[in-house]
Amino acid sequence: MNRRSTDQIVADLQAKIADVQARAARKVARQDPAVRHTAGAVKLLDKALNATTDGVARKTIEEARQSLGAYISTHGWKVPVAGATTVEAGKPKGGRRKAAVA
Repeated sequence: MNRRSTDQIVADLQAKIADVQARAARKVARQDPAVRHTAGAVKLLDKALNATTDGVARKTIEEARQSLGAYISTHGWKVPVAGATTVEAGKPKGGRRKAAVA
C-alpha cells in the first residue's frame, strides 16, 4: 500500500480549499444583477451571430460579445464559445402525427 506523504495531503487539501473559494466567488457573482444580465446579453449575441450572414454585422456582434465576455469572465462566469447554439435539443414540441390515410 502506498501512503500519501503529509505534503501530498496538505497539497490536496489546499486544492480543495481553493476550489471551494472559487465556487463561493462564482456564487456571489451570479447574484449580481449586472453580471447576470450581461451573461444573458452574451447569449443573445450568440443567437444573433447564428442568425446573421452579413459580414459587417458579424464583426460588430463579435466585438461586442468579446467585450462583454471579458467583463463576465472577470466575475467568475464561464463564457460560452462564440457562435455556439444556446438552445438545447430536446423532445420535439407538439403531438404525435398520425399517418396519412390514403
